[in-house]
Amino acid sequence: MTYAELKAAVLEDAHRANLSSKVARFIRNAEGMIARRLVSSEQDATTTLTDADRADTETGIYTAPSGILVVRRITLNDVELVPQGPNAIRMRGGNQSPFYYCDLGTRIEVRGVPAEDAELELDYFGRFAALSGDSDTNVILTNHEALYMHGSLHYLYRFTQNMELAGEELAAFDNAVDALNEATARKLSAGAAPAYDFGGGGGY
Repeated sequence: MTYAELKAAVLEDAHRANLSSKVARFIRNAEGMIARRLVSSEQDATTTLTDADRADTETGIYTAPSGILVVRRITLNDVELVPQGPNAIRMRGGNQSPFYYCDLGTRIEVRGVPAEDAELELDYFGRFAALSGDSDTNVILTNHEALYMHGSLHYLYRFTQNMELAGEELAAFDNAVDALNEATARKLSAGAAPAYDFGGGGGY
């Protein structure tokens, strides 16, 4: 399903072709709800951080990919870097071999400083870019279009002040997202979350 097909399906299911000028807003609202609620393994991604992602080769601070929520793993030359908290990372020397990293949200700091032309493989969990062009799609819309449909219809019915139908669509959305989140939790249950050292002698 594409963005154009989604807009048409929402209006068709609601029998409200007269709301064609509003449907993009309903879908944007649904995307916000999906971003806040969904934790799916389909949101995992991999990219490579290069010199183009940092201001200069004298620093180990990289710009994180757009939409990143959680760093899963960073490797350099097949060596996995150790996660650190903001305080602990500053106690690591910059002139040693790259061994540590800290997730700073929009930035990722690596200590020691990677050499020029170093390439870091980043595995992360992120949110999808909002649908925009009519031909746009993503793996959630392709595999779980019910999330987009129920979420969009919820906001459409709120707009038309049909609170009964809005509530039904919200309940259907909740059921769908809970089922996906539970499936992801089962997949991840075999692995343990990393314990971050924040420099105070403990982790979480």
